[in-house]
Amino acid sequence: MNRQRLTPWLLLAGILMPFVADPSGLGVVLQNSPFVDFTDVDYKQFFAAVKQAADGPVGAPSSNWANPQSGAQGDVQSVRAFHRAEGDCRELSGTNTARGRAEPYRITVCKASDGSWRLAPSEPAKASAAPPPDPSGFPVKLPASFTGTLPCADCPGMKYQLEFLEDGSYKLRTTYLEKGPDKKGLSVDDAGAWQLVSYNKRVTLRNEKNGTMTFLIKNPSTLRLVDAKGDEMKSKLNYDLVRDQAYTPIDGFKP
Repeated sequence: MNRQRLTPWLLLAGILMPFVADPSGLGVVLQNSPFVDFTDVDYKQFFAAVKQAADGPVGAPSSNWANPQSGAQGDVQSVRAFHRAEGDCRELSGTNTARGRAEPYRITVCKASDGSWRLAPSEPAKASAAPPPDPSGFPVKLPASFTGTLPCADCPGMKYQLEFLEDGSYKLRTTYLEKGPDKKGLSVDDAGAWQLVSYNKRVTLRNEKNGTMTFLIKNPSTLRLVDAKGDEMKSKLNYDLVRDQAYTPIDGFKP
């Protein structure tokens, strides 16, 4: 572990030393996990996402963060609100990735007298605290390809060809129908990483420019595009991508 990653870990452990050895919370979360590989920038982005999730309503879409310099990324969602002697508290959960290692976590934050959120020991997990992952949800078998034609503001439609690969990457080709010099369609290729969020009920795509796109998992064979807030589109138009019966790689893909 280099000094850049070691420094924030030691600072954090020093501040939270009463809790680090606590088997109910931070000791399990912080030690031997992607947290120990975070850089200073990773920590800042992670705690900014924690604040956003804690300030928002319980059950809201996950707050995502990513640092292209270190390759670390993660998501955090508020799953429970409760009160302690310390004040107003939130139970948060999510997944963090650093140096190629991804692990889920669960933490508790409580609001201090100055209005800031502070890490605190977690209570023992309760069966009703969060819904279990849906075993019938995506992905069941990879690689997989999904296709569909979604609405377009200035063309007849956008044809999506989306591949999910076993290494956590994706490939996406979006073809704007009746666009381009010959009106045969203008295709744009994109690639990045996919990640299950919201208790495996949604899958988020994050490209190399840190742009995101999220789909609601209707069932293992149907993904529905949602808006930036994680809500379904208020429209009768089609926003679904359907799994191909057989995996079909995108021909001539050039991201």
